[in-house]
Amino acid sequence: YIPQEGDKVLGIIRAARGDIIKVDIGASDIATISYLNFEGATKRNRPALKPGDLIYATVSLAMKHLEANLTCVDNDGRSQGMGILPAGGFVFKTSLNLARRLLSPSSQLLKVIGREIKFEITCGLNGRIWIKASKSNEVSSIYRMIISSQYVPEHKIPEFVDEQIGILKGIR
Repeated sequence: YIPQEGDKVLGIIRAARGDIIKVDIGASDIATISYLNFEGATKRNRPALKPGDLIYATVSLAMKHLEANLTCVDNDGRSQGMGILPAGGFVFKTSLNLARRLLSPSSQLLKVIGREIKFEITCGLNGRIWIKASKSNEVSSIYRMIISSQYVPEHKIPEFVDEQIGILKGIR
């Protein structure tokens, strides 16, 4: 993954020293984010971050020979869905192409799965995806559907999901 300004990415906190937090976004270099780049953060009120935590952030600065800078707020200081992800869930890597396909407005996969299973998902342009559902078999089923969907044409997604949901429920 090569960071581009404006990309929404899923990162893993690696270290926090002083005002700077080191974040692994799957690029060749570790990215950084300031404590102040979280909604409501001040010098006195810092977000509680520890190594291993997941964040959803925007690449605010990306240059060829420098580490990328991230932010979890927009220009108005609002998080707009970015920030620290809740504990639990499952993180996995996919191809960058599949991540872009899932984020495309024309993609049906997540909408069709959402009709049958209640779940939360965060998908980054860096190919990392976080999913959380109430049951572990639902999480593994969603994971399998996402990974397998890259070989399914878009027009066959609804019948593919119906088949996978049938397997999950023990019907097929």
